Amino acid sequence: MSVVPVTITQDNGEKRLIGHFDKEDKTLYVTRSRKKHFMKKLGAWGIDAKAYRGLMERGLTFVVLYDKDSGKRYITEARNFDEKGEYKHFKPHRAQIFLAERYWRLL
Repeated sequence: MSVVPVTITQDNGEKRLIGHFDKEDKTLYVTRSRKKHFMKKLGAWGIDAKAYRGLMERGLTFVVLYDKDSGKRYITEARNFDEKGEYKHFKPHRAQIFLAERYWRLL
């Protein structure tokens, strides 16, 4: 099977599924709610920074985000997070890296 779940352990010990990684096409697929997960101050979507780093070591090429509020799907090159992203840490969550919406395109 080429698609594997990506889970994290939060600071409080809780395990959380953050998406699925396709090992063949090197793409991370995530589902988010704009109402809950979109960082308005930055105009950006975020992903867990540690998981992102681990997936980059495995050749992550693209991130596909499904916004369940609008039904829209977005895609960006993973390297955009390194080149244009911004790190933030909001407890109890782990550090996240945010990428402004202008660097995503509709699928």
